[in-house]
Amino acid sequence: MKWWTPVSVTALVLLVLAAAIASGRGITPPADAQDAATPEDASPVATSPEQNRAARLGGLLSEVRAELGEPDWVDIGLVGYNSVDLGGVDTITMVYYDDQERVRSFLLVYLEQPVAFNNPETIARVVADVAPLDGTCADEPFEDSDLGDEVYACRSASLEGLYSEAQLFSFGVVGEDGSYSYAVDPTDDAFYEIAVRLGTESPPEPPTPVPMPTPSPAPPLAERYPPVIDIRDLLNVERYDVGEELSFAGTVAAVSAELEGTVMLVEAGAADGTFVAVSVVNDGDLEGIGPGSFINVYGIFGGFECDDAGFCTPTVYVIELD
Repeated sequence: MKWWTPVSVTALVLLVLAAAIASGRGITPPADAQDAATPEDASPVATSPEQNRAARLGGLLSEVRAELGEPDWVDIGLVGYNSVDLGGVDTITMVYYDDQERVRSFLLVYLEQPVAFNNPETIARVVADVAPLDGTCADEPFEDSDLGDEVYACRSASLEGLYSEAQLFSFGVVGEDGSYSYAVDPTDDAFYEIAVRLGTESPPEPPTPVPMPTPSPAPPLAERYPPVIDIRDLLNVERYDVGEELSFAGTVAAVSAELEGTVMLVEAGAADGTFVAVSVVNDGDLEGIGPGSFINVYGIFGGFECDDAGFCTPTVYVIELD
């Protein structure tokens, strides 16, 4: 499971450059951090979880806009700023948010590795400017992390209780309550990046089918992925386990680009004439599929994403589509 699609990040950064040139605004080359800067200097004392998260990871998009001003560019589920001083380093800042407009990750982008980033403490200061004020991070990175070659585990009491494990799973991460992490240059592209987000690990990849001798013709996909008899069963928290294989059909209502891949909102009809909206996450090709397309989805159940009002949207991770 990817944190984001590298191609989309590259395209967005190129879009930033084009917009800056068209508007006459240049992007200042990254500068060295000030010697006197420390995470503590950048983090005044806060008295509540909301203050610790304000305009930072776990805070609200409105707080970011109040802090940084109107974004230089926007896309589905994110806003971007061409130039933000973070820890003394000029940074292209991409802010990803959920459907409740709560910040769920930052992607900090540089055209090349800043000289100051030869010092891990400088990177930690930059991270401290977007992480919760009460956050603490490990001094050493994970070994063999699946989120990048250099990933640091962090924790914040102010993030506790914001998201369930199922919601984190739907964002493409797993981790204990209150956990977050940052990854140093996790993607293999032309840019240098730091990713700061909830959770500390990536969910397991869907099982890869192993080629086996099978009679011809092969069994229908519906036999391999049992159909959901009543689509309303997906709303029953006790009916399906995370990772359980299933299939269903419905009409694509919307398509958006998210950190975990391309997300389709699929409306499936129930026997009583009502509809259930299902968030369908796909890493593959969607050529020819868009709003209005009727599709069959074969995949694994990924849990629920619930809003503050208690309305929950089930998530399915795609294995195959037709």
